[in-house]
Amino acid sequence: MTKSKYKIIQDWYYTDNGCDCCDPDKFEIYYIEKDSVLLGDKDCYGFHPYSFSSVEQTYEFIFHQENIEVGVEYKEED
Repeated sequence: MTKSKYKIIQDWYYTDNGCDCCDPDKFEIYYIEKDSVLLGDKDCYGFHPYSFSSVEQTYEFIFHQENIEVGVEYKEED
């Protein structure tokens, strides 16, 4: 049985804030490669990679793809 290899790729995107006096806002975005292939959907407009706003969301997607169920238990602070 061969194992799949996933890679999480961090990138940035900028949003225009609507005025010329300020710099655009910068946000992190994450993509996933599986076995060196970028994951996403193809429609009539072309290929659109899946994008996530946090590393946690990317891990959740990968675990779901591999049928792995993970739970987190937090310790209460004293």
